[in-house]
Amino acid sequence: MSRFSHALTTALQDLGWTQLELANRTRLAPSQINKYVRGKLEPGAGALETICREFPEGQRANVVAAWLRDAVPQSASGLLAILTPGRTADLQAESVGELSREVDQAVRYLTDMARRHTEISDLLVDLAKALQGPAAR
Repeated sequence: MSRFSHALTTALQDLGWTQLELANRTRLAPSQINKYVRGKLEPGAGALETICREFPEGQRANVVAAWLRDAVPQSASGLLAILTPGRTADLQAESVGELSREVDQAVRYLTDMARRHTEISDLLVDLAKALQGPAAR
C-alpha cells in the first residue's frame, strides 16, 4: 500500500465519506477512486488537485504530503523533509528543555525518524492520542 493510498483511506474515514461519495464530489470515476484507495493506481497532479479540492485543510495536507513522499526516491529520503502543519510540525522542537539528556536524545531521534518516515510520524501521533485519552480522538 502506498503512503498516498493510506492517507486517502484515512482521510475518507476521518470525514466519514465513502469512495462513492468522493467520486461524486470530484466527478472522478468510482473505479478510479477505488484504485487509488487500494494502491493500484497513483494519481497524477491533476487528479490529486481535483481530490484535494474537496478535503478540509488537515486531510488535504496529509494526502498531498503522502503523495509527495511516494514520489521521493528512496536514496533521497534522508535529504529532505515533507512536513504537514498538524502532524510533524509539532516535532520540530530544537530542544526539549527540562528533560533529561537521555530523553532529549530520544525525542531528537524520533523527530528525525518522523521527518523521514511517515509511518513513524503516524505512530507518534497515535501514541500521543492514546496517552491523552478519548478526548484527544
